Amino acid sequence: MSDRYKVSKLLLLYAVRELVARNDVSSSNVIINYLTPGACKSDIFRDDVGYLWQMVMGVSIGLIARTTEAGSRTLVHAVNPDIGDEAHGAFLMDRQVFP
Repeated sequence: MSDRYKVSKLLLLYAVRELVARNDVSSSNVIINYLTPGACKSDIFRDDVGYLWQMVMGVSIGLIARTTEAGSRTLVHAVNPDIGDEAHGAFLMDRQVFP
């Protein structure tokens, strides 16, 4: 399953790049980008079997993950009407634009 996650992220990257290549922001006034909210604390692993796995994931997420509210800021940043044309075709993370 971990291979599928990596491949799906790569396919998303290629799809966004193709959409950006076909749509110029100056003619359509639409900005196309892709983003990640990062690792967020949630109950996504609540149905995983195994007490040990739940304990390991709980500790890991507790140490490295941000709150879902903090992760959602990237989502809101991506749809901000004041975002510049430099975000067209870019990757957004932590409310920053990465080319």
